[in-house]
Amino acid sequence: MKLTWKIVIRISLLLSLIMGIWAYIFYNAVMEEVTDEIDDSLSSFSDNLIKRKLSGESLPEVANGTNNTFFIHTVSEEYAKKNPVISYSNEMVYIMEQDDEEPSRVQKTIFRDSEGIYYELTVATPTVDNDDLLSAITIWLIILYGALTIMAILVCLWVLSRSMKPLYRILRWLDDNDIASGVKPLDNPTKISEFVRLNDAVVRSAKRSEQLYTQQKLFTGNASHELQTPLAICQNRLELLMDTDLDERQMEEIGKTLQTISYMVKLNKELLMLTKIDGGQFTERETINISEIVEKNLRDLKMVFEEMEISTDFKKNNDLYAEMNPTLASILTINLMKNAFIHNRKGGRISITIDQKTIRIANTGDEEPLQASQIFQRFYKNRKKEREGSTGLGLALVKAIADIYKFDVRYSFEEKMHVFSIYFSK
Repeated sequence: MKLTWKIVIRISLLLSLIMGIWAYIFYNAVMEEVTDEIDDSLSSFSDNLIKRKLSGESLPEVANGTNNTFFIHTVSEEYAKKNPVISYSNEMVYIMEQDDEEPSRVQKTIFRDSEGIYYELTVATPTVDNDDLLSAITIWLIILYGALTIMAILVCLWVLSRSMKPLYRILRWLDDNDIASGVKPLDNPTKISEFVRLNDAVVRSAKRSEQLYTQQKLFTGNASHELQTPLAICQNRLELLMDTDLDERQMEEIGKTLQTISYMVKLNKELLMLTKIDGGQFTERETINISEIVEKNLRDLKMVFEEMEISTDFKKNNDLYAEMNPTLASILTINLMKNAFIHNRKGGRISITIDQKTIRIANTGDEEPLQASQIFQRFYKNRKKEREGSTGLGLALVKAIADIYKFDVRYSFEEKMHVFSIYFSK
């Protein structure tokens, strides 16, 4: 989710909370004001009736053309002492003029005349229906909230789009930059101090990454030369030594040493390759026909592992193309296919299926599934059946290359076969 919409959503939620609290306060304030006005009117009307009653004047007729109603009845002294002199309540009262019951505000007043007789005067006047008022307020608040929300969103979008332009220019600059080809100048004029500091920070970080990349590139090149050359010299000298007059035990020991050196050479090459991949040194891209590379690798591997008598089943439903570095495309496929041969059994089977966006390689081998969460880790080996000469970096190389191009590589164990699949489009 974009930052702009995140801010807009939070403002909308905050606005709804504020509107809800305000509606509650507004409703109670309106009802309190209306009630106070009605109570004052009832009190005045009640006082007038009591005065007329105590002075012996005739009382007005109940049906006097107004919606106000009243009635007086005598009460006992005990009742008078138990109940408050003046009390208010909301009740449904029959209004003669309306010929219907209406929600009304009722005031009850207890008083005593000169003869000591207690009376209770009940006066009532129609008032606002609380439910109707609440419904009206709710409807108008919803309308007000909707209008305010739309206005807030529009204002926020306009303000944020103007204010966040420097941030978006920085993001575009970061996307366009490639440390392998050098850091481009950042053209991001702004008067906002935070963005000025951000400009300086990202430029410093990019230049530091470029410097580290250059140093790493030089290191990998030098390391390759400094390690490969002595190993090659040792290997050649041992091979020359084997041509001399040596006994069988000496020949066996030299053979073991040559195997160790070959393992070191292979390990060194794969570690250097991983370092280059992690350092982003393979920046060139072109459209690669993966299907052709797989077919060529299959022919070569069948010759290399001919003595294992492995049967292969190759099925190409569609040509598979990928936009990637040619070297990495070759390493990706050869490592995955070589893994299927190396970890197979004599007389085993390999099945390769290619679709428009997927390559699937299945092979026989161990009767138990591998640990799917660990097989793509560096130096992972099956300790139960560790293959001689295996560095444990083949599948790590596959995963590293897949991560660069956001390919999805998966492992599964189906019908007693180990299945590795690469999805070239997520």
